[in-house]
Amino acid sequence: MARRRVVERNSRRRNVTDRILVLVLVVVAASGVMSVLPATAQVAVGRLACRVGSLGLGACGADPIALTEPDLAPPRCAALAILDEALPEVRVSETTTATGLRLQTRTARSGDSVLHLGPDQTEEPPLLLAGQRRGRQEVLPGVVVTTSADWFLPGGQGGDVVVAAALEQHRQWLQRRSSLAPLGAVFGSSGRELPAPTLLRSRVWPAVAPLPTTPGVRTPVPDTTARVVLRPDQPAHLVTNTVDRDTVLTVGVTGSWAGQPVTGAASWRRAASGEVERVTVAVVAARALVKGEPAVSAGSAEVAYVTIPVSSPVERRLVESWLSRPTGFALPLPELLGLRQADVRDQLAGFLTRAATVTVLRYADTDRAELTRRVTEELISTERVERPGTRVTAAFTVAPQPNGAARSLTADPACATS
Repeated sequence: MARRRVVERNSRRRNVTDRILVLVLVVVAASGVMSVLPATAQVAVGRLACRVGSLGLGACGADPIALTEPDLAPPRCAALAILDEALPEVRVSETTTATGLRLQTRTARSGDSVLHLGPDQTEEPPLLLAGQRRGRQEVLPGVVVTTSADWFLPGGQGGDVVVAAALEQHRQWLQRRSSLAPLGAVFGSSGRELPAPTLLRSRVWPAVAPLPTTPGVRTPVPDTTARVVLRPDQPAHLVTNTVDRDTVLTVGVTGSWAGQPVTGAASWRRAASGEVERVTVAVVAARALVKGEPAVSAGSAEVAYVTIPVSSPVERRLVESWLSRPTGFALPLPELLGLRQADVRDQLAGFLTRAATVTVLRYADTDRAELTRRVTEELISTERVERPGTRVTAAFTVAPQPNGAARSLTADPACATS
């Protein structure tokens, strides 16, 4: 009798052990099958298992990655609303997937976004005409992207495709290194190609690749003591958008105004046809820039954004002649910042007073060098990053006068932040 009980206990142990082994083999087999499925199928199977296991009560299938933040609030003042037309304000949001992929999106009020994968790039864009090539950066094991390049998302659409492709490539990389690699090679998918970046940044020396000269009206060279000119010691930054097929060229400027040095940057956007659409110049100083402004306090600096839309063929011919003049690019300041009436014989100065808008922002706790660096980045990317910790102490505008009337400086107290 005792011997029979021992045999029954041993039999029960073997049955339990067999069931455990079968369960382990089932789990291993299911994991193996899951590893060779595409990412979309893995998500679907995972959601089904979650619903079955939770009897339909679990929160299954929620996407933990939000590529964009909610829409930005309207500009807090009229001066920023005007500037938003040339340099739209964006909100930067960052997130990291469960696999460690870092995502950064910059979203404007229009809904358009720019997606960046991986950490911030510190190296300069390549000088393509000098023979430099674009680098490659691994943002996740098995996921390599082109440096100095991002994805432009019209209306914020398409970012999920880029992220899904990157995660699929990472999954393929892990699969090739797993013990089930032969099975994955037979039954697995070939993966999803990462879409090519659509914003490509590069640099070029203006002296090496000058703008094409366009025949047109030549304007007098402005006073050398009241102008800003392109910096010959710095390369220009070129950003090409393969979606809109436009380009933005940005280069640093330097000069003198009212006996004080000024710095900044200038940029102009060209459409797919090659025509200039807009010129933007940012002039930075540690003093008041526009006639009639109150003095700048110590530890502050201000920037004057000069935005010049170009619409008609006559305006394009004049601007092309201005940008490609043999004497070099130069922006006259007496008419723009000194509010002086333009000479009737100076076609360029007359056009600027009729078309250009000047927006002045004064910042506390900054200096000219730091503000110049910041606005140069803004002109390169054609966007202003939302900076909650930056304090604007004053804002002014000078509106264009299409009828040639005298212009005036207008303060906008609503722009000031505490």
